[in-house]
Amino acid sequence: MRPWDSWHKEVEAQTAKKTPLTPAQRAALYRKRKEKKAQQYVNPIRAVSSSTRGNKEHEIKIRLSSFGSNTNVQREGTQVHPGNFASPSFPNELSFEVITPLSINSIFSFLRQRGYAIDGLYESFTPSSMAAVNENITFYSPLFPSIKANSIDCPYPVVVFTFPGEVAFERYPLCSSSRIIDYQPVVDLLETIEILSNTLMYDSSNNLKVNLQQLKLAVTQRDHPVFQSALKNINKIFSSSPPLTSPDTRCMVQLLQEIYDRCLKPRRKKLKGGHDETVYGELMPSFLEHLFEIANIGPHSLYLDLGSGIGNTVTQAALTRGCTAYGIEINGSVADIANLMLEAAITRSKIWGVSIGHMEVICGDMMRSAKVLEWVQAADLVLTNNFKFEKLNEDMKALLKRMKPDAILVSLKSFQIAGTTRSGRIRANNEDVGHLFEVSKHQYLSGDVSWTDQGGDYYIHRKIT
Repeated sequence: MRPWDSWHKEVEAQTAKKTPLTPAQRAALYRKRKEKKAQQYVNPIRAVSSSTRGNKEHEIKIRLSSFGSNTNVQREGTQVHPGNFASPSFPNELSFEVITPLSINSIFSFLRQRGYAIDGLYESFTPSSMAAVNENITFYSPLFPSIKANSIDCPYPVVVFTFPGEVAFERYPLCSSSRIIDYQPVVDLLETIEILSNTLMYDSSNNLKVNLQQLKLAVTQRDHPVFQSALKNINKIFSSSPPLTSPDTRCMVQLLQEIYDRCLKPRRKKLKGGHDETVYGELMPSFLEHLFEIANIGPHSLYLDLGSGIGNTVTQAALTRGCTAYGIEINGSVADIANLMLEAAITRSKIWGVSIGHMEVICGDMMRSAKVLEWVQAADLVLTNNFKFEKLNEDMKALLKRMKPDAILVSLKSFQIAGTTRSGRIRANNEDVGHLFEVSKHQYLSGDVSWTDQGGDYYIHRKIT
């Protein structure tokens, strides 16, 4: 039997449908499917080899063990420490604390050489530039089309960037996407180098600024040799420089942007389609910093986000203020992204020399969570994005009564409005939370929130009893 005939019978058997095609049509369709499959990019690290597939003795899952006590994030699998391996092609000791993409890649290469089938890329554990591109690999095109790929886990050329003091390395694919919503690795690399060069104030003899200009020009002119030469010089300068210790505001903004780019941008499709009373937009970093300043949030403060979404406010509070930051999100897919952001924040804060506070995001119903009740009672600042959630606002009032005196509640709708009971009766003033708070009305500006270009009102409630 000809191969397209047998394939056609298998399709009919699986679908339980007859497809009346002529032999010529079957042959053409078979060849088309075969060619498409041959052209499809297969990641060799994700693919399990036929020799080890199903053999449990040769399968292993690896997770990072460097997160410490900063987060409750847990992943299944066997913990692997780089010091457990010794090989001429494998580093016996790693001088940097963070297990970076470069070292993880060495671990995975070492294990693959010994017959292990690795479940997932290293970027699954350390959110990185490579991971962000691999999430939507089909939308990218090479920056230097004439240059062949130099990595087995990416179809585009890859360069390695050295952070100051060699505290970490990161691989950047030399590609770009035509979609505005996608992560742009080369733009990210250029911005990182520019901010570091302005922050560390290198002596002009290092020619850092000159090399940065050459790097930008090489991108514009698509000149790969000049790009490689300029980046090599920049890496050499950063390798001999001290690590970052006191990053300024520009570094903090870049750090937040890196976390956002690597964790949220590749996964935006998971956030689409939610229009119920559990989903709304985001508050922008500049607006959040303004709120943290009003509440005088510092390292000894506790911040709580009721309906934390992707965890951006929790991450920012822990990074920029060094405080303890908690959040709860009812949507499981969104909470997964939030925990990924927490992982990225912990790893990248060490690279950028930032002291980060303890943070945790849980998935669940805030009205039924014992942890949330405990957090509300201890919180110095509680944030709730309650603009369109009428029923949830009413339910939350019982929870907000537990806040401690002088604690601050920030919301987009005032809780001083009396509301109604479950039976529909209008609450008396002494039954409502309004008499427990001093409320002041403020205005946010255009660009402070993600769901509108216009300004609007928000309310600051200070607990008085």
